[in-house]
Amino acid sequence: LAVMVMLALSRAVLDLVDTLMVSQRTRSGLYLLVTVVIMLLCLLPSLLDSGIMDGMAVDTDSLKHLADILAWTPLGAAVRLPEDFLSGSWWALVGRLCVELATLALCFMIGMLCLRHDRLYAGASAERSSAPKGLGMLGRSRDAVDAMTARLLIYLRQDPRKLVSYPLLLVVVILYAVIFRQMPM
Repeated sequence: LAVMVMLALSRAVLDLVDTLMVSQRTRSGLYLLVTVVIMLLCLLPSLLDSGIMDGMAVDTDSLKHLADILAWTPLGAAVRLPEDFLSGSWWALVGRLCVELATLALCFMIGMLCLRHDRLYAGASAERSSAPKGLGMLGRSRDAVDAMTARLLIYLRQDPRKLVSYPLLLVVVILYAVIFRQMPM
C-alpha cells in the first residue's frame, strides 16, 4: 500500500508539473531547483553527523508528537497500519486506510484532470521556435578554439541544466569541507 501511494503521488506530481510547466525555461528552472534540493537532502545526514548539531538538545517527547502527526499523512499512514493492527486500534486503522484510499483517489483524479487538460489544450500554448537570425557568437570566431567555445556557450545558454553542473561542483566541495571540518577560516 505504501508503494502504491508513493507511486501514485509521484505520478500525480509529474502530471501536474507537465501540465503546468509549458515553457522550457520554467521546466529547466524547476530542474535546477529539484537538483539542489535533492543534493542538500542527500547530504543532510552527513551534515548532521559532522558535529554541526552538537550542543543542541533533542526532546524525544516532541519527536513522538511529530511522529503521531506524520502518521496521519499519506506516506506515514501506510507505515503505521501494522502497528495499529497489532495493537488493536481499529478506529485508527480504519482512519489511516481511509487516508490512503482518499490519497489514491485524489491522485487518480489529478491524473485524469491533467490528461483532459492536455487533450483539450495541446498545441495551443506550445512554444514556437523562431528561425535563428545571423551567426551570433559563431560569426565572431577566428579559429577552431573560438568556434568550439562559442558552440559550448550556445549549448549552455540553451539548456541551463548543463550550466548548473559547474556551480554545483563548488557547492559540493564547500559542503564536504564543512562536513569534514577541513575548510580554513
